[in-house]
Amino acid sequence: MKIFIIKFLDEMLKFLTIIQDILRQRSKNIEVKRYCVKILESYDSFKYAKDVLDELEKKMRTEVDRLGGNPIFIKLLDEFKNKMLKTRI
Repeated sequence: MKIFIIKFLDEMLKFLTIIQDILRQRSKNIEVKRYCVKILESYDSFKYAKDVLDELEKKMRTEVDRLGGNPIFIKLLDEFKNKMLKTRI
């Protein structure tokens, strides 16, 4: 089990180092950016971020309901979610 954990941590360190190096470049090269996105996708980083955002949205809506509702805030959440759903990488 220890060897598995060490290998996993080593892979994560490599992943983070590659992403950090790419971000430091501040490259205008679209191929470099696509490569970075491909790496992030291979580790399900975008899926994880989406899952976290979905959970936070659910908690916000639950809290708004618990406090008696706020149609303006709910509309803002809906508009933000619709905008994010239209955004593509």
